[in-house]
Amino acid sequence: MKIPAELFPTIYEISKKVYEKTYALTDGSKILSEQHGMNVNSARDYINNFKYLMRGQQFKRTLSAYSMDYFIDQIRKDYGTEQYKKALIALDLHIQYYESCHVGEMNKLRQILKNHSVR
Repeated sequence: MKIPAELFPTIYEISKKVYEKTYALTDGSKILSEQHGMNVNSARDYINNFKYLMRGQQFKRTLSAYSMDYFIDQIRKDYGTEQYKKALIALDLHIQYYESCHVGEMNKLRQILKNHSVR
């Protein structure tokens, strides 16, 4: 199931609350599943990827390009330049990982990385 773009702000806010330990991962994914119709595993992927973006670490589960752009932009607005840079590092590491074990390039995510790196 494709996750609608209008749900990305909600996913982002719940991911923030899990990261900031207001919610547990199971609670956040349950809210997204039960209240917003999201697959519970997809909800966990989004929440976990937010954590990796904030830490500047590689992640393996791919999110849509639009949601990735949204998350990175919001991290810049909410957490400032240093966290924004970590998110870009994590995205770059994800692209490198994904392309090393899958055929083809992640052109949309590469473009997002390029666009944000210019700011």
